[in-house]
Amino acid sequence: MTNTDIEIKEACRLIKEIMAPLEKERRLDILKNLPTGELKTFGNLQIQTNIPASSLHDHLKALVELGYIQKTEDRPARYYRNEYVDKLCELATYFRARKIEELTKKLSEYQEGNEVAGELGCRC
Repeated sequence: MTNTDIEIKEACRLIKEIMAPLEKERRLDILKNLPTGELKTFGNLQIQTNIPASSLHDHLKALVELGYIQKTEDRPARYYRNEYVDKLCELATYFRARKIEELTKKLSEYQEGNEVAGELGCRC
C-alpha cells in the first residue's frame, strides 16, 4: 500500500467519523434550525424542533462537544452553528451533484445504446 493509499483510507475514515454524529435525525433538525449567523436560545430551538427538553439538551451538548455548534456564555445561553458545517454541506452537495451527473450520463448512454440496438433489430 502506498502512502497515498494510506492517506486516502485515513481521510475516508475521518470523514465517516465526522459525519457519524449527524446520522441522528434530531441533530439534523437542530442544525437546520440554526442558520449561519443566527443565535437561538434553548427555548427557541425546543419550539422549532419539537424535541423534548431532556433529549434536546443531550443533542445540543453532543453537537457543542463535537464542534458543530457553539454555545455562548450569556444567560440564557444561545447557540449558533459553526461555519464549517456549511462547508461540509457544500462539499457533500458538490459530490452528490457530480454523482447524479455521472449516473444521468450513464443512463443516457444506456438508453441510446438500446435505441440503436432496437433499430438494428437486436434484442439486448
